[in-house]
Amino acid sequence: MAGWFAGFFETLQPTTGELLSLQEEMMQIFTSSYTKPVNVMLQQLKNIASEEGFRYQEFIERATTLFFSSPKNSLLTIYALFEKIVAQHPEMKEPCCITLCHLFLKKDESLQKKAANFISKYGDVSSSNLQETLQSYQPEMFQSVHAILSSFKPQPTEEPHEPDASVGETVHICRKTTLFPSPPTKKISCSSLVVCSTWRKVGR
Repeated sequence: MAGWFAGFFETLQPTTGELLSLQEEMMQIFTSSYTKPVNVMLQQLKNIASEEGFRYQEFIERATTLFFSSPKNSLLTIYALFEKIVAQHPEMKEPCCITLCHLFLKKDESLQKKAANFISKYGDVSSSNLQETLQSYQPEMFQSVHAILSSFKPQPTEEPHEPDASVGETVHICRKTTLFPSPPTKKISCSSLVVCSTWRKVGR
């Protein structure tokens, strides 16, 4: 029945104004365990994503739950919605990038590359928050995805090497030794020679 009502809603072809007024009810369908109603609502929201009055912030938050159980076609629609959101609201680039990181949990290389290309295009390389989020998903990424996101890897910081104090001390001591003066040459007077000669005679 849920699928029938979703199809009937689509058949009615609601206007843009009607869709904007029904956003709350449409997003509540995201908790449904049936895929068809979710797909229909996503397509209808996509039609108003560029309209003034679209609740884009709320959509980003509520769409997070869809990444875990929705089929590929629903995820591609969310991706298309995010493209429209960042085009209209550049300040939402990072929230969209971080939310799309959930696609790295999917064992589908094409979906992962979609998310990686989006992040490479709209993500801020210097954002520590985005870097940390990507780091946590690295074990799930395909090799091709790693290559796309290589610029987002945090650069290791090199620790400065402190000079060895003992080496400097040794050199310091060696330099001091070169400054020692030579011992003075003691002059021997004539009187000393006489005394020495007299002592030798007495000794004999």
